[in-house]
Amino acid sequence: MNDITSNMVSYLFIAVFMVIFTSIGLSEYNWNNTPDTIDTIKFDYDENFKLSENGRVALHKLKKAENYCVYRAGSAGRYTNEFSDFSILMQEKHAISALKSLTQNGTKYAQAFGLVGLKLKSPDLIDKLKPAIMKSNKAISINSGCLRENMKISSMLYVEKVNHYDRLKKSLDLHYQWLKKNHYYSN
Repeated sequence: MNDITSNMVSYLFIAVFMVIFTSIGLSEYNWNNTPDTIDTIKFDYDENFKLSENGRVALHKLKKAENYCVYRAGSAGRYTNEFSDFSILMQEKHAISALKSLTQNGTKYAQAFGLVGLKLKSPDLIDKLKPAIMKSNKAISINSGCLRENMKISSMLYVEKVNHYDRLKKSLDLHYQWLKKNHYYSN
């Protein structure tokens, strides 16, 4: 092989590797640098709010939630751990601050719990946030009985069934009372 042929093979080899590595790098690049509008929501609240021990545990677990389910789920129709934690958190004296913290500092499932909780506890606040929430494309997988469905968080908050939130509030209160009665929760 002469020098010209070996140089061409070397340059071709280098060019192929450059194309491969460039395409891998570009495919891994996050082209959507704009954060979702839910991630841009910032609340003004005392970050040193106090919770009971059970409330702190519930908040800590909900911030890492990888599941969203209200009411009963699965073939046995049981309440999920997330629902139990949510019902405990909703009874806390500083629940609104905890829900704001969930929305700002949690997974997308935690954000859903936080925003739904704020809709129950502070509907005026959620109404003020409606323009930002409605622009959101963030979706989560929701357990509903034995089924799972994908739904935008904005749809959960603003395209509701009749009396859905009244029923949810009653269910949360009843489940909290059950947790207390069965010693899953102590004051």
